Amino acid sequence: MFYVKRVQKRDELQKIFALRYQVYCIEKLFLDPKDYPSETEQDEYDDSAIHLGAFAHGENIVGSLRLVRSTNMHFPIFDHCAVKDLPKDASPLEFAEISRLLISKKNALPCAPTN
Repeated sequence: MFYVKRVQKRDELQKIFALRYQVYCIEKLFLDPKDYPSETEQDEYDDSAIHLGAFAHGENIVGSLRLVRSTNMHFPIFDHCAVKDLPKDASPLEFAEISRLLISKKNALPCAPTN
């Protein structure tokens, strides 16, 4: 069984950042591990994001995502992709970006077959 909860405590956030390093730098090679000597993957969006963790068997974190909120209407995706402009009359409270969504192969347990 898995459960998802909002993560706010510093020690739990560190587990998420370490899991992101594991998945993005080691498992998927999306990011260069040499750029993350602390073996945690973080960026400037984390401080204003809502972080969610997926847990299995107690406190074993197996996945996470963040919901990036913006007061200036800038989101991480704009740094990497051409995105159609947001409506000019949009309120920052109307938009958020889901990013850093991951599930770890290493930490997740295989599912039992269903009939």
